[in-house]
Amino acid sequence: MKLKKLYKKTKAMASSAFASSSSVLGGQHVLTQKPTKASTSSGSSPDPPQDTSEGTKQDSLEEWVDCGAGDDNDDEESPSTSQVKVDVRMEELLSLIGVGPLVREQFLSLSHHKTEKTNGGGYTNSHGVRVWCTTYNVNGKIPTDEEAAELSDWLLSGGDVDLYALGFQEVVPLTASNVLIASDAGANLAEWEARVDMALNGTTRQEADALVQNGATYSDLNPKGKGRRYLPVCAKSLVGVYLTIWVRTELLGAVHSKEDVSVSCGVMRLLGNKGGVGVRLRVWDTYISFLCVHLSSGETEQDKLRRHWDLGHIFSKSLIAQQLDASGQMAGHLNVLDSDYCFLLGDLNYRLECEEDRIHDAIRDGSYATMLAHDQLGKGMASGEILQGWSEGEITFPPTFKYVVGTSQYVGAPQQNNNDDGDGDDGFPDAAEPQKRRLPAWCDRVLWKAKKPVKLFGYSDVAGVKLSDHKPVFAGFHVDFHEYDEKALDATINMARRMADLREMEMRPQLDLPEQFFDFGDVEFGAKKVMRVRMANVGTSPAHWHLSVAGDKPDWL
Repeated sequence: MKLKKLYKKTKAMASSAFASSSSVLGGQHVLTQKPTKASTSSGSSPDPPQDTSEGTKQDSLEEWVDCGAGDDNDDEESPSTSQVKVDVRMEELLSLIGVGPLVREQFLSLSHHKTEKTNGGGYTNSHGVRVWCTTYNVNGKIPTDEEAAELSDWLLSGGDVDLYALGFQEVVPLTASNVLIASDAGANLAEWEARVDMALNGTTRQEADALVQNGATYSDLNPKGKGRRYLPVCAKSLVGVYLTIWVRTELLGAVHSKEDVSVSCGVMRLLGNKGGVGVRLRVWDTYISFLCVHLSSGETEQDKLRRHWDLGHIFSKSLIAQQLDASGQMAGHLNVLDSDYCFLLGDLNYRLECEEDRIHDAIRDGSYATMLAHDQLGKGMASGEILQGWSEGEITFPPTFKYVVGTSQYVGAPQQNNNDDGDGDDGFPDAAEPQKRRLPAWCDRVLWKAKKPVKLFGYSDVAGVKLSDHKPVFAGFHVDFHEYDEKALDATINMARRMADLREMEMRPQLDLPEQFFDFGDVEFGAKKVMRVRMANVGTSPAHWHLSVAGDKPDWL
């Protein structure tokens, strides 16, 4: 397949052109901190960053090991090492080298106390990165040349972005033939890749087609910015669900590993008309994952429960690799969600449990908060029924479904001619049935679950894109990726081993017995003879003792 060739060649070129990513993006360099470009979204414009880390919100005592330079004057009371966490990559490394509990405890102590680290201020460099996630149910449509401007407005809404995660649903019409054999998938995916290249890089149609067919060239990897600004690093598809990841050219050398997975939720869990695809990347020494999903449709209670089941099935079956212990034995399977940052995007298909007239009145008045109280997804998260630990930005934009194609009018809205000639939201043609009445809803969402701080800088739809009966939705994030200095890390682990040895010695019981020999003189039968012995525990650990007789002894002793 042409797309596989594209990613393989891009990877090879990146490895050759960027043998060391640190030579392009040094130590503490923050990749982008520019203001975001004004978007054509109908929601709020990007806000100042807000700290939305799960740890900050839920448990102020838990602290992630961040070994950057930090503030040398920080003398706040530290949490115990049992409460200090390490990132996924560090857990992986500690497991591979067989670090025991005592060494781990000392290592965490060194990692937390910045002033006690090895020379050079620690073993971790921090890279600030802007991640832009977007989802769009394209209703089986392919954009025309006239619609290219709309795509550019959408994909450039995030401003100066470092990593794009683009999720699509219904990239191909979900006809029976496409679901069974994906007959049109390859051509449609290649077309969308070309359109993304043209929007992100300003390339011509011929240049975009050449990239899709032949992969990147050295001119595309020009670090001085004369080549393409963004290149694709990986993609995964399942019939109509498609996830593609593009990164800034200078960042290519930092992408060290890529894993992907697909999970079907269709009939008998085999057909891919519904389901999800996931990608897990290691960028420097931080893992980041993206899940793009298309859940079951429908407005009944049973449909809602089916969506709940879809999510659980996708999460539990998104296995990517075997996990090995220090001896090389299999210790289980890794999940695509075993990452420091996880992002969930797609057409989740959750609906509003409210009367149609009230929904249209609220949309007309712009009172979205009133309707969000009836949102199935929000209610499920608030009750803990689904997506525990996941977060979502504030919704300030109108429902993203269901529009009359080519307009910004909802199907079934008052004084609106219900003349949508597209498929139903399942993608299957309605045949002789009248057009399905679907109430407006926030079907398209972006959520995240992170073990490190995340700052959201924008969450909205893009009203100007009218290709489908859905509107695109995007969310932008500031995140920090860590990069380990191997020599400094080795030195810290070796220091932890020495400290563990000292600690082990300290934990050994130490008894002080001033007199080593005791002479009872002549002992006569039936006569009691007593000597007092003073023994002291001079160590830091409790000591237990008992008397025993060494060597040959009579039976009565």
